[in-house]
Amino acid sequence: MKLFKIVYSLCLLSLIGCASARVPASNGASGRLVHFSIPVKNLETSLKFYTDLLGWKFKVMTPTYWMIEDSLGALSLETEAVSGTMPILYFGVSNIDEALSKAKALGATIVLRKMDSGDGFSYFATIRDLNGNVIGLWSK
Repeated sequence: MKLFKIVYSLCLLSLIGCASARVPASNGASGRLVHFSIPVKNLETSLKFYTDLLGWKFKVMTPTYWMIEDSLGALSLETEAVSGTMPILYFGVSNIDEALSKAKALGATIVLRKMDSGDGFSYFATIRDLNGNVIGLWSK
């Protein structure tokens, strides 16, 4: 099962992480993939792994969060707020508060409450869907 998760993650990342494409400017309401985050236990070894394997270059955002250049993704050092073994995909919504309320009404659970993205104008949160998958929501 662990090998399946690794292969699945690498296939997923090859499809979305290495496309060198940015999401067109919008209000984030499209329901399109806007970001992914790979939780890691050791940032230094993970940076080297993904650089050597996929040729990724990184830009430090915070000491625990490194964006993948020319990509929609990042490596995120595991903390209490960010943990897991699979990448987290973030989807754009027009209003994060409404989307979280709707998700709860549909049976999802909030994993990470609404937080400021650090840029002063966007927010994100994560939920666990009905199948146990953690997905992210993002809005301006």
